[in-house]
Amino acid sequence: MQTRAVTLFRALRFTVLLTIVACIALIATPALAATPSISGRVTSDIPGTPLPDIAVTLLRLDAPDGEIIESQWATTDADGQYVLVDVAPGEYAVLFDDPTGSYVSEAYNNRSVFEDWDVIEVADVPVTGIDAVLTTARHISGTVAASDGSSTEGVEVTAWLFDVNWYMWLPVRSAAVATDGTYAIGGLPRGTYRLEFADPDGQFARQFYLNALSIETATNVSLTTVYAVSDRNITLEPAAHITGRVLDAVGENGVPCAWITAWQYDAGAGEWTPVEWAESDESGMYSVDGLSAGTYRISAFDVDGAYVERYFPSTRHIDDATSITVAAGETRADTDIILATASHISGTVTAEIGTAPLPDIEVTAYAYDADYEDWWPVSFATTGADGAYSIGGLEGGTYRVEFWDPNEVFVDEFYDNAKDGVLSATDVTVAAAGVQTGVDAALTRRGEIAGTTTLKMSGAAVAGVEVTLYGSDFGDWYEWDTTTSDANGHFAFPHLFAGAYRLGFHDPSGKLPDQYYSGVTSFTSGTSITVRDATTTTVTAQLIGSKGAITGVVRDSVTRSPLSNIGVSLESALNVGAVLATTTTDASGTYRFNEVPSGFYVVRFTDGAGTYATQFYPSTPWGWELSSRVTASIDTVSRADSDMKRAGRISGRVVSKATGTAIAGIQVQVAWMLSPQYPVVMLPVTTTAADGTYSLGGLYPGTYHVVFSDPAADWGTQAYNGITPEETLEFYVGSNVTVAAGNTTPSINGALTARLAIKCAVSVEGDSFEPEASVFLWALTADGWVCRGGGNGRDGKMEFGNLTPGRYRVGFISPPTTGIASEFYSGWPTLEGATDIVLTDRPVSITCDVGRPCSFNGTVTSTDSGDPLAGARIDFYRYNNQAATWLVSASTTTTTDGTYTKSGLLKGEYRVEVVPADGFVSEFNGDQPTAQRAEGITLGYGESATVDFGVGAAVTPARSSGPTRFETAVAVAKNAFPDWTGVTDVIIASGEDRSIPDPLSAAGLAWTYDAPLLLVRGTSLPSAVTDAIDAMPDGVCVHVVGGPAAVSTECETALRAIDGVAEVTRTAGPNRYATAAAVAREMKRERGDEMADFALVANGSNPKNFVDALSLSPLAAAQGAPILLVASDAVPTDTRAVLSDLDPSKIYLAGGPAAVSEQVRSTLDAERWSGADRYATAVAISRESVSRGWLNYSLVGVTSSLPDALAGGCTVGLDGGVMLLTKQDSLPSATANALHEMRLEVTECRVFGGAAAISETTLDMIRNALR
Repeated sequence: MQTRAVTLFRALRFTVLLTIVACIALIATPALAATPSISGRVTSDIPGTPLPDIAVTLLRLDAPDGEIIESQWATTDADGQYVLVDVAPGEYAVLFDDPTGSYVSEAYNNRSVFEDWDVIEVADVPVTGIDAVLTTARHISGTVAASDGSSTEGVEVTAWLFDVNWYMWLPVRSAAVATDGTYAIGGLPRGTYRLEFADPDGQFARQFYLNALSIETATNVSLTTVYAVSDRNITLEPAAHITGRVLDAVGENGVPCAWITAWQYDAGAGEWTPVEWAESDESGMYSVDGLSAGTYRISAFDVDGAYVERYFPSTRHIDDATSITVAAGETRADTDIILATASHISGTVTAEIGTAPLPDIEVTAYAYDADYEDWWPVSFATTGADGAYSIGGLEGGTYRVEFWDPNEVFVDEFYDNAKDGVLSATDVTVAAAGVQTGVDAALTRRGEIAGTTTLKMSGAAVAGVEVTLYGSDFGDWYEWDTTTSDANGHFAFPHLFAGAYRLGFHDPSGKLPDQYYSGVTSFTSGTSITVRDATTTTVTAQLIGSKGAITGVVRDSVTRSPLSNIGVSLESALNVGAVLATTTTDASGTYRFNEVPSGFYVVRFTDGAGTYATQFYPSTPWGWELSSRVTASIDTVSRADSDMKRAGRISGRVVSKATGTAIAGIQVQVAWMLSPQYPVVMLPVTTTAADGTYSLGGLYPGTYHVVFSDPAADWGTQAYNGITPEETLEFYVGSNVTVAAGNTTPSINGALTARLAIKCAVSVEGDSFEPEASVFLWALTADGWVCRGGGNGRDGKMEFGNLTPGRYRVGFISPPTTGIASEFYSGWPTLEGATDIVLTDRPVSITCDVGRPCSFNGTVTSTDSGDPLAGARIDFYRYNNQAATWLVSASTTTTTDGTYTKSGLLKGEYRVEVVPADGFVSEFNGDQPTAQRAEGITLGYGESATVDFGVGAAVTPARSSGPTRFETAVAVAKNAFPDWTGVTDVIIASGEDRSIPDPLSAAGLAWTYDAPLLLVRGTSLPSAVTDAIDAMPDGVCVHVVGGPAAVSTECETALRAIDGVAEVTRTAGPNRYATAAAVAREMKRERGDEMADFALVANGSNPKNFVDALSLSPLAAAQGAPILLVASDAVPTDTRAVLSDLDPSKIYLAGGPAAVSEQVRSTLDAERWSGADRYATAVAISRESVSRGWLNYSLVGVTSSLPDALAGGCTVGLDGGVMLLTKQDSLPSATANALHEMRLEVTECRVFGGAAAISETTLDMIRNALR
C-alpha cells in the first residue's frame, strides 16, 4: 500500500458522502461473493469491542478522469466484520462512518477524512486486515428558536473545524433541527468548532454562533477537553430576500441559469465578500434567500459565456454597483440586472504532425491585471471532437491564449506557437461584443524514451526490471516516473517534456546490482539522455552482473553411481551453518547454484532419506578446512564434486535415573572426535520421543562422544556413559562411540537426574519486576504448610532449587508501601486457597503478574420498601484452580446505610453474592442464583466496580396437612379450590399403599375435568371426603379411578348417596397398567387435540421404583399428558396398545435403569429423565419440564409421602408449578440445591403433610434453602 495526497475539494466531498451512507447504512451487508474482495473488522477505542452497523465505503482512486468514484458500500455485522465483494483490480480508499454519530469517521489506517488517504491496491486476490479502530466521538447540542416564534424544524446546523493544513474552515458534520427546536451533532473529533445555522427553505437568515454573520467572526465551541457541549442555543431572525430578473444586453429578455451572488462588505478585510447565492430560472427571475438584515451588492454571471458578468444595476465593477439595504424579513424586489454581450475568441487546435483535430484540449484566455502587474486566467473552453473551441464571457480587450493538454500527450503552448510561457505569447485583441476567430494552434507531441533491458555479457533480454526515470530541474535531479520491463525487456516513458533525463535500474530478484544508464553503479556517473519534442529516443540498457555459479556431481563413494535427490546447501565459509541457498541433485547427480556473489563458500550435502552421511565438499564431515572452500567469481562457473559415504546411526533411550521413567524432549547431540582433546560438534541433532527413545542417523563414519541435554534445563546434562560433565567440558568427557558406515550402534542410553526446582517469573502489571515484591515458598509437612523462605530474585526471576518431591505453594508478598497487592499462585489472596505445585521428578515453572489492588462498592436495598439493608454479607467469588470451582475469596458486610466497600482485592474475574439477614433472598450479581450462572466482572489493576443489589423478601413455606393422608388430600385440594367454588367434577382414587399407581394416572383426569383429586380407603369413604363432596356445588360428577379391588363398590355406593352428587363414573382396567391406559383414552375422548402430544411413562410394578414417577403428576395435570405404566423390564400389552392409539410425538420415561431397564427405554424410543436417587430424579423431571416451558418455578411443592405427593402434585400442576421430594427428618442435597437455585423465581412454596411426614427441622431447612 502507498499514501496519496487527496485534494481539499475531494476530501470535502466525503462530508456529503457521509450523509448518503448514513441513510443506507442500516441496510444489510451484501453477502460474501467471489474474489477479489476487501475485508476487515471495525472495533471501538475500548479494546476488543466490535462495532456493528458501521458504514464502510469503498472509493476508487484511479478512475480515468482522475475523479474519486464511490465503488460500493457495506455495513459491519454484530462482530464488527465487513466484506466488500467483487472488487475490480485497482487503487482504492476505504472510509468508515458511524451513522449514529457515536464514533468519529475516518479513513483506513487511522487517517482523517481530510488528510492523505492510504491507498489499498487490489489485484486478483482478497485483501484482508483492512481494520479500523474508531474513537469515541464528541457532541454539540442546543436549541434553535425563531424571533417571531415560528418553527425552526429543518434548519441545518453545521459544525466547521479549522484545518491547519488547508488553513481554512472545513465542514465536518451536520444535523437538522428537530420538531421541538433542538439539535444534536455527533461524530465529531477532538477540536475547536464554529457553528453555522442555515435554513434550506430560506425562511431564516443564515447565522453563525453566536449572533455572527460570518464564520470568521463566529464564537468558538471547544471540544478539546470535554466530550459533549450543550446549550449552544441561538435565535434566528426572519430572512431577508432580494429578487429580480437577469436581462440581456438590451434589457428585454431574461437570461436563464445565471449565477447570482450577494456580496457584503467586510470591514476587517476591506473588501466585498460573497455570502449567498442563487440561480435564475428560465425567465431570468432569481431570488437570493436567507439574508440577514444589512447592505448588499448583487452580481449576475452567465455560466454559458454569452454575456459578461455585471453588478446591479449594470456596472462592470462592484465598487460602482448600487447597494441594496434590507431589513429582517423584508423582500426587496425589482432588482433587475442587465448583462452586457460577451466577446468571444475561437479557433481550432490540431496536431502539428498530421493536422488531426485534438479534442479535450483546455484553452484559457489570460487578461493583464495592472494592479498585480501580471497576466491572470479569466475564461476558458475545451475543444470538441473537431478540435474547435470558443471562449465566451469576455470583455472587449487584449488577451493571451494558452493551449493545455490535460492528458499530457502534447506540449503546452501559448498563441502563437509560444512555448516559453505567457510573456512570450502574441496578443489577441477582441472588440466589445465581438468575435475574434482564427486563434488556432498546432500542438507538438511530447517526446518519448523507449528502450530494452539486456545482460551486458550475453545480450539476453531481462524481464521484470524496475526502471526509474529521473528528471532535472535547475540542476537538481528527482524521480519522474517508474515502469517495469516486459517479457521481452522492453520499457517506455511516453509524453516527456523536452530536456535531459537519466535512467536507473533495480532487479527485484536481487540477481543484478542496482545501476544506472549506461552500465555504472553511481548516479553521478550515469549518462544523460536528451529528449526532444515529437521524437522517440531509443536506448539499449546493457545491465552488468556481479555473480557467478557453483556446480558439481554427487556420487556414491563405493559404487561411483550418481546420487539423485541429495539436498545441497550453499553456506558462507566464514559462517558455516548460515545457509544462503539450497537445491537438490537431479537424476544425473548434478546440482547448480546460479547468481552466486563473489566470495568463499562451503557446500554441504545431506541425504533426507538418511542413507548417506551428511558431509561437506570434497568429502569431509566438517566444512572449516581450507580444502573445503569453494571460490565464486563473476561470470565464472566453479566446480565442487563430492563422493558420499553411507551413514551410520546410533540409537538408545533416555530415562529418569531416580524412577526409570522415560523422558521426552531430551536433545541428543554428537561430537566427532578429531582427537581425544579436540571434539567437533556435529549435525544432525535429534530429541527423544514420548517413550524416551531416539534414533540419530546421517552420521559420518568415525568416533563420537554423545551428550544428552534438556533445552528446558529441567534435567541435568549427561555425557554417555553416565558421566555428568561440567558445562564447558560436556563434549570432552564420556565414552567413545564408534559408528560404522551403513550400520547402527544401539543402546547408547542416558539416565538423567532431575533438577527439582520451582522457577518463578514475576511481573508487575505486565511490565518489569519490582524488587520490593518478594517470592516465598511454602512446603506441606506433617505440621501443615511451612514457609521455606523467599527472596526478591533478579529481573522478576526467582528459583527455589534443591527441593524434594512433595506439594508446595508459592506466594508473592509485597509490603503495603509498594501499593502492590500480595497474592498466591495461582490468583488467590490466601495460602489456604492457593493452588498446589506438585514436584515429582522434574522442575516446575510458574508465572505471576502482580499489581495494584482492586475494589468493589455498592448498596443493598429492599426491592419491596427501598430501604437500605444493614448487616448483609457480601461474598466475592473467584475461580479456584485448586478446588476447580468458584469459591469465596473475600467478604464484607453492609453498614447501617446499606453500603459496602471492599478493597485490597486481586485483579481478575469476580462474581458477587449478597447474603442478607433473615427474611430476604440471597442472590448473585445480575439477579442470578449461582456463581456459575452470574456474569463475570473483570477488574484490571487498580480498577473499581460498583455492584448494587435490590433483594426481595424470602418465601415462607406453607404447610398443607391433616391427621391422615386422606385429610391431607382434602386440605390440599381445598387450598387449590377455595370453598369448592366452581367445582363441577371431582376425582376419586385409592389412598391405600397397594393401589398408589392409580392416583398417579388420575392426575390426567384432574387436567381433563379441571377437578380436585381426593383419596379414599379401599372399602370406605373417610368422613373428610364425604364432608368435602357434600360441601361442593350441587350437580358434581364423581370420577372414580381404579377397579373394585382399589375402590370398592361399597365406596361407589356411598359416593352416590351423597347429596348433590349427580353422577358417579368409574375408569378402570383389569390391572394398574390397563387402568392407566383407560385414563389416557378418557382424556383423549373428552379433550381431543387439547391433550398433550407427548406421553409420560413410569414404573408401575414396584413401589420402590414407582417413587421415581411422583414428580410427573404436576406435568400431567398442567399439560394434559397421560401417565402410563410399565414393568421394570417389559412393556405391558395395555400400555403398548394405548401408545399405538395415541401415537405421541415423544415419550418421556421417569427413573433410571434400575427402575426401568434400558431395553424398555429402547423399545419405547423414550427420552429418560432420571437422577442418582428419587430426590435427584424429581429435580431432573422439574428441570426438564421448566426448560420446555411446560411448568415454572413460581410455585414449588415439597413432600415426603407418596399419597401426599400424588394429591399435592395435581393441585401444584393445575397452577403450573413443580413438585420436589424430601426425607422426613432431613432435606436431601439434591432438593436443597434445587430449591436454592430456583429461589429467585419462587413466589409460593407448599409443603404437603404434617410433622409426621415433614419434621419442623426439615421445614426450617426448606426455608433456609429458599434464602
